[in-house]
Amino acid sequence: MAKVKFALNYNGKQIRSIEELRENFAASVVEIVADYRSGLLERWLDARRLHDEREKVLAIKSADDCEILAKLMEIFGVELDSNFISDAEKKPDAAALVRRVQERREREEQEKREREEQERRKREEQEKREREEQERQARVERGK
Repeated sequence: MAKVKFALNYNGKQIRSIEELRENFAASVVEIVADYRSGLLERWLDARRLHDEREKVLAIKSADDCEILAKLMEIFGVELDSNFISDAEKKPDAAALVRRVQERREREEQEKREREEQERRKREEQEKREREEQERQARVERGK
């Protein structure tokens, strides 16, 4: 049986393709998260035979709107850039959600930098211990 295709409605626009979804994502984040929660987004993807995206959407297991939005942005290849933020800020509820995503990403980036710095320090410390051990062994060899 053929699937009935239907459009999503965001900002007064009929969204019929994944490209249109991407183009209207920033100004429609609250509606997109609501459609995710209701299952409408999953049905829309299924009707368009966008199986990879549908499976990824179904795999989201969070109840937090911020995390859901971040994952949906990743799935649909939507970047959190200045244009996205500018579009989202036209709606107060969208702006608040986008700010939370932005803050979360900044925190994750900072944590990543801190982990990398910690790993770098560990490597340097290990290399220093190895050099000291080699030097100690060289002194022992020279003393024989």
